Amino acid sequence: MKNIHWVYLLHSIKGLAGSFIGIFIPIYFLKLGFSVQQIFIFWLIYSISLFFCSFLAAFLSKIIGFKPLVVLAMVVQFLVLYLLRILTFNQTSLIILSFCVGFQAAFYWLPINYLFATHSNQKQMGDNSGKLIAIPKIFRLPVPLISSFIIVYFGFNILFLISAIVYLIALYPLSRIPDIRVEFGFNPKTYFDLYAKYRRYFWAEFLENIREEVEGIILPIVIFLTIKSVISVGIISTLAPIGSIIFTYLVGKLSDKQNKTTLMRLGAITMVFIWLVRYFFPNSIVFYTASVIVGFLEALVLIPFTSIIYTNAKKENTLEFLLFRESSVGMARIFVYIIAIILALNINLTFLLPVASMALFMFY
Repeated sequence: MKNIHWVYLLHSIKGLAGSFIGIFIPIYFLKLGFSVQQIFIFWLIYSISLFFCSFLAAFLSKIIGFKPLVVLAMVVQFLVLYLLRILTFNQTSLIILSFCVGFQAAFYWLPINYLFATHSNQKQMGDNSGKLIAIPKIFRLPVPLISSFIIVYFGFNILFLISAIVYLIALYPLSRIPDIRVEFGFNPKTYFDLYAKYRRYFWAEFLENIREEVEGIILPIVIFLTIKSVISVGIISTLAPIGSIIFTYLVGKLSDKQNKTTLMRLGAITMVFIWLVRYFFPNSIVFYTASVIVGFLEALVLIPFTSIIYTNAKKENTLEFLLFRESSVGMARIFVYIIAIILALNINLTFLLPVASMALFMFY
């Protein structure tokens, strides 16, 4: 297989392992007795940890290469699963756990983004980006629903064990990817120059990640608090990818031929509508229907924009550009969780954040 195919497989298996527990971690915290506000503090610390650890990963990459960074991320992931298993109602434990989750995320995402950017074909970046997003969705399609039943009938500890086993399997495709070491030296002027050149992209990335954070973390919490059902969270999280897998792949091919900005603006308009529906109809069939539709429509934003990210990364010093991007992504995460902490007692108001961010994204 080509190197890019091993990257797809690694990312898919890693995503499969994470999908067993990902959306259910906040629910696990709620069941242990942590408040919604404490959970958002966890994600805030995670976001700060991920940002700074990304720079640490970049420095280490020139010494040990990217593959050992991913192995280290896996080792820390096993530690995270163990810490989750023994977690008690203790704020200090939650803070330590949040740092570890941020550390492993940084040591995985920086290498995988770099490996994808360097091994992908620039002329087929939209197609490659579609595969990077669609293939993992195929792997993990039924997992949220399966996980919800495991939680209800067997408990979280079994889920942590299954996740650990799948993470081990991910080491095989990693072993087939050639290692890369990159010279890296931190120079603040480089990032100011990148900001001057890619200012519009920087703020578009900020706005898009506001939507992603609310979709991925806050929405499952709201669903659980509203419906009080782990299985309902699993159902909704399974419905969304059903609609998106084939459409994501097709949009990837289309974005190589059509104007990416037009596709993204169309997607942003639909996202504004979807999030308004979620805000005004939180307890209805319309809410569930929107969760299926969003699987289709978010691809119009996500795929062309992802293609732009990696195209820009290939034009510049790839590692420096990815860290520049992480600055924007980190800002978005921190912004979302600060607002979520403030609105913890009226959490549905956070649905207006993606409404505003996607409305502004249309001007990209």
